Amino acid sequence: TVDAQIDDTTLREFYLRPFEATVLDAGAWGVMSSYNKLNGAHAANNVELLRHILRDDWGFDGFVVSDWFGAHDTAGSIEAGLDVPMPGPATIYGRHLLAAVREGRVSEVRVNERVETLLRLIERTRADEFPASSVEQTVDDPNERALVRRAAAAGAVLVRNENSALPLEVGSVQTIAVLGPNARVTRTQGGGSSSLQTIESVSLLDGLTERYGADAIRYRRGVSIDKLAPIIDDDTLRTPDGQVGWRVEYYDRDEVGGAPRRVDITRQTALTYFGAAPPGVDPFDFTVVVTGDFVPQVDGVHDVSLVITGMGSLSVQGEVVVDDPQGLLPRGREYFGFGSEEQLHGIPM
Repeated sequence: TVDAQIDDTTLREFYLRPFEATVLDAGAWGVMSSYNKLNGAHAANNVELLRHILRDDWGFDGFVVSDWFGAHDTAGSIEAGLDVPMPGPATIYGRHLLAAVREGRVSEVRVNERVETLLRLIERTRADEFPASSVEQTVDDPNERALVRRAAAAGAVLVRNENSALPLEVGSVQTIAVLGPNARVTRTQGGGSSSLQTIESVSLLDGLTERYGADAIRYRRGVSIDKLAPIIDDDTLRTPDGQVGWRVEYYDRDEVGGAPRRVDITRQTALTYFGAAPPGVDPFDFTVVVTGDFVPQVDGVHDVSLVITGMGSLSVQGEVVVDDPQGLLPRGREYFGFGSEEQLHGIPM
């Protein structure tokens, strides 16, 4: 519903400058359109923005993807140059696009342009060499580490440094107060599609403790900022045979109890499957069983929660605390509205 009214000079010299540098200097392969309108047209079907500026003026030959549920106009989006509406082509393309072509509202020339862009993306990413069910892998490259470190440092802005307090030299301070939950939990990336496996991360608290020593650090968690119960740290998870993580067993639907189709170890307690599954598992008809131990850092009552998109149950120490065999739990806001409301229970541990 937001319609940003911006004149051409301000738009190009101020708002679009970082994107222009990303396209022209860094050679970006992909761009995501925003939710809002710009000068009367949604970004996903904004001809001036996506076709005239991005492709014609900047020479961009990559793909444009909409933000989730951010595309609303089939003919307008094709004309502007939107390649992939999300969360999938069926939202405004697919049968909608076929009908628009048959009715003469969209030319085959514009459709072919979008197809050509996607074929170029497949070639660039070698997507045809890897099945959609491939397990995500992370490559530890020293050169990439150095580049990411430089980017992180260059992207940080010191707003104020009163009395030249920074940098804090080792031995120059007796105590350092570290406040807030984000000091202990490393926030290296966003959620959803921007969330990938990290090779290694060091929290602010751990980094400061290593640099200045545990005796110098005074940490307080403060107020929680989590909407839901926070994801469990992987170093507190153990499989039944003592490995770090939890055991994940994949079964055909309703065949739990026999030999699983596949067994993995996960260090994450949030598992998502967007129309895909690991090799050997039917992505549209499977059951997941996750088992393991949680090693609490302190004794007391711990909040245990479950959010699911289908049917499921949760047991703690042999006691069933959530049981929803028919997927009837009320829907909440997670997973684009398909997830259940959080089922939260306090468990003494």
